Amino acid sequence: MPGISDLHHRFHGDAPGLREMYRTMHAQCPVLYDQEAGCWLVLRCGDVGSLLTDPGTFAASRSGASPKSPPGSVAGIVGRQFLFLDGEPHLAVQEVLRKPLGRIASQLGPFLRETISALLESGRRDGRMDLVGGFAAPLSRLLIARVLGIPTHDAGLLERLERWSDAFADVTSGHLQTDLGGVLALYEYFQRLTQEKRRQPTDDLLSVYVAACDQGLRDPEEVVSDAMMLFAAGRVTLRKLIPAVLWHLLYQDPENLAALREELRVRPALLTTLTEEGLRWGTPTTRVARWTTHEVLLSGQVIPAGEKVFALLEAANVDEHCFPAATRFEPARRLNRHYTFGAGPHICTGAPIARRAAQAAFAALLALPDLALESTEVPPLYANDNIGGIRTCMVVL
Repeated sequence: MPGISDLHHRFHGDAPGLREMYRTMHAQCPVLYDQEAGCWLVLRCGDVGSLLTDPGTFAASRSGASPKSPPGSVAGIVGRQFLFLDGEPHLAVQEVLRKPLGRIASQLGPFLRETISALLESGRRDGRMDLVGGFAAPLSRLLIARVLGIPTHDAGLLERLERWSDAFADVTSGHLQTDLGGVLALYEYFQRLTQEKRRQPTDDLLSVYVAACDQGLRDPEEVVSDAMMLFAAGRVTLRKLIPAVLWHLLYQDPENLAALREELRVRPALLTTLTEEGLRWGTPTTRVARWTTHEVLLSGQVIPAGEKVFALLEAANVDEHCFPAATRFEPARRLNRHYTFGAGPHICTGAPIARRAAQAAFAALLALPDLALESTEVPPLYANDNIGGIRTCMVVL
């Protein structure tokens, strides 16, 4: 059976083929060792759930890892993110973030309507729009900038931050063929920004986080790494999700699109289940890594202690044991307990914001009666097969 690199190389741009391969692997090798990558792959939804919810067996970082790399180095910046913590230190960070993120999510309606309207109006003037570069990417970076308290008046700066952040996300997810200088540039920016929030706090997530961390929760270097991670994670989900779902609806499922639009018009509540199905279908982060703390048995396969294990979220999200007709996109799907935002202690605290923004984006795009693909050629993808997604996708309005 193929390893993770071979899977994405073989099915590059062929999402339906990849989903069918996952179905085969669910039956034949739900847990396998990837010789090339030197790690284990876990595909079934039940096993992925166990892996994500049991930090005592599957740790977020390798036990007995070497001391932290020097502050300000690429390895040091990446390695200090709170996503590599477990236990009380990690839960304490999650708790600090959860309340302000929930409050911010509840207040986003006017901002999302105004921003989405402006992006679509620009597309209407041109008669065409890149779903990524002209919509999903600017929406995602403006949204996370608002959440974190980054000034939004300088569009050029936000685009540079996005490029640098892509490099940071690449390294974090194990894709090392990237611009390492961008990681350092992003670090310098967030170092200045966190110092500014410390001196002059404002009504935003980063100010809240800096204040909490200054009480002993995290040291200043860790705060910078965490801020970089929040900026990256806040962008990647929307930028990858929106074009993935629209490409499917416009190209792979066009016969049902008119009926879906009409149903959304008469039954707006469908937008909630549509968004959840989009999250399952798109799975913006395809896999997450854990390390075994002791020998463990999964689906009949013994995994020794100290091994790196990938939970393949996109494979779990098309497992027929959890999702009947898993390879069909069903906007009204119920009991959609997907793993797109993880599960257990490391579940994504930003999920309410991502859901709110995705619902607003899908509602606006699907209300466009003449929206269509400019070309039916398979769109180009980012090189990072974990979090990259579609690079550009032109539509006519």
